This record gives sequence, structure tokens and C-alpha cells, in this order.
Amino acid sequence: MPFKVIRKLSPRRSQLAQRWFLRPFGAVMHDPSLWRLDRHGAAMALAVGFFMAWMPVPFQMALAALTALVIRVHLPLAVAAVWVSNPVTAVPMFYIAYRMGLFLLGGETGGFPLELNVDWLAAEWLRVWRPFLLGSLVMGVFTATLGYFALDLMWHWALVRKFHRIQAAGRRRKSRELLNR
Repeated sequence: MPFKVIRKLSPRRSQLAQRWFLRPFGAVMHDPSLWRLDRHGAAMALAVGFFMAWMPVPFQMALAALTALVIRVHLPLAVAAVWVSNPVTAVPMFYIAYRMGLFLLGGETGGFPLELNVDWLAAEWLRVWRPFLLGSLVMGVFTATLGYFALDLMWHWALVRKFHRIQAAGRRRKSRELLNR
């Protein structure tokens, strides 16, 4: 099941080869390991995407793509997994990261004084950057690990189910052959 869903949602290599912004990466983009959908590559790609989703940096998808290129895992899944962090989920995710960092550093658990302006950023950034970045790193590692093992387990479960269906079909075929003799 995970294989079919991921394969259906992934863009085809031929579609991506036609994009002008990917032409400079021509030789690298045609590496089969970036497009092969196997259990380990998909799980690693999901982990890369989930980790990058927690990083409070711009161009998370580009960083996920670069990481996928370096470690040779399924590129489309790594980039798509970054969208766990989107304009709707980013604020709650970063708040959770800040609170996790506060907890780990043993800081006071006061509220997160958020104002979206330059004055607030200049005044408060020095106070919140350590817990925020530590929490982002810890939550990135946690969700990457969780995503890796969850996809690996789902993939294993799907393979076991398929194996049992094949075995059951073989047993039914054998019993029909015995009955027809």
C-alpha cells in the first residue's frame, strides 16, 4: 500500500527533466537511486523531509532536495514531506519546538511573546533563540525517527499481508486441484 500511494503521488522523471530550473542538475537528477522507490530509500526520504520541516530556515524544500541528492534517497518524497510544515502548521510547530527547548534547557515555562514585527524580533530574539533552535533540532530528529520507523513498519506490514494473500491463494488453488481429481 505505501508503495502504490507514493508512486502515484510522485512526479515522473521525464516530467521533471523538462523543467528549465532542473536542467543544471541533469546528470545528477538521472541517478536511478533518486527515483527508485524501495523500502529503505522511501523511509529515509520521509525522515529527511520531516527533519527539514522543523528547521526554521527558508528554502526547506531545497535543503531537503539537496540532502536527498547527497544521501541518494527518493527525491520527490523527501521534498513532499517538507510540506508537513506549511503556513497553517508552521506556527504551532515552532511553538512546540520553543516549548520543547525551554523544557530541555530548564527555562521558565512562560508564554511565547509573539509579535510579528521587527521591533519584537530585535528585542526578543536573543532571549528565545536557544530554546527555539534546540527544540527545532530535537523535534526534527524525533519526527524524522518516528517517520522512518512508521513508514518502514507500514511497508513491512503491507509486504507481509501480500505474502499471506499469495499463500492463501496458493492453498485455495491446491485444494481445488485436489477436489477436481
